[in-house]
Amino acid sequence: MNYLCPICKNLLFSESSLYRCERGHCFDVAKEGYVNLLPVQKKKKKDPGDNAEMVLAREQFLSKGYFDPLIEKICETLSKGENLLDIGCGTGYYDRKIKEKTAVKACGIDISRHAVRLAAKRDRAGQYAVASAFDLPFADESFDVLLNVFAPKAEEEYLRVLKRGGKLVEVVPGKEHLLEIKQKLYESVRLNDERSAFTRFSSAESVRVKFFKEIASGEDLTELLTMTPYRYKTPQDALKSISSAVPFPVTFDFILRIHTK
Repeated sequence: MNYLCPICKNLLFSESSLYRCERGHCFDVAKEGYVNLLPVQKKKKKDPGDNAEMVLAREQFLSKGYFDPLIEKICETLSKGENLLDIGCGTGYYDRKIKEKTAVKACGIDISRHAVRLAAKRDRAGQYAVASAFDLPFADESFDVLLNVFAPKAEEEYLRVLKRGGKLVEVVPGKEHLLEIKQKLYESVRLNDERSAFTRFSSAESVRVKFFKEIASGEDLTELLTMTPYRYKTPQDALKSISSAVPFPVTFDFILRIHTK
């Protein structure tokens, strides 16, 4: 999939270890194989997105198969030959699984350079870029499918890069997602809001993907907490308490919606 220059919006051409547009803007390809298409002037902070600790925890936790039922359901929504963009791809775990299980061509973007670097290292044949969901470096109507798992809801950009008749696969937390962790950490528990933020797509098909698993070790539980906001919003003594309470039962609850352009 060809990139657009994030500065002038002209097509970027690949030249060995860099991308260049006709106006001379250049973007180096990192040794891991990804390209950073998030210019400094478009960053809201110096190092946006998930930090290195969160990224590593997510990769380690997902690699143990805890989210496999969700990935299976995502794969069921895809068809052979489709061209997919994973927006907020993180470490590329979903992309790797999708390419293993389907005949779909997948690439990913994320605002976190730490996540994209790891994604590219894990998938040398993949296509990954540091970029914003609100300024996607792709031409109009480039993709058959957009995948959005807990990622920003940049509806205008999604409509722009998605082909007519294409689909947006959205995954949001179900109302009871990680309920037991909330009950352990907080006196008052608020259930998740399951409503979709997308309003301009055709009415969506929706399915709940809900399953129950025991977190087998303190290490796994710490990784799960680290890849969520709970790790940074909860007192350390509470985190230590929950990390030692293994095996720990957890509800994984997702709403998967298929929106159509």
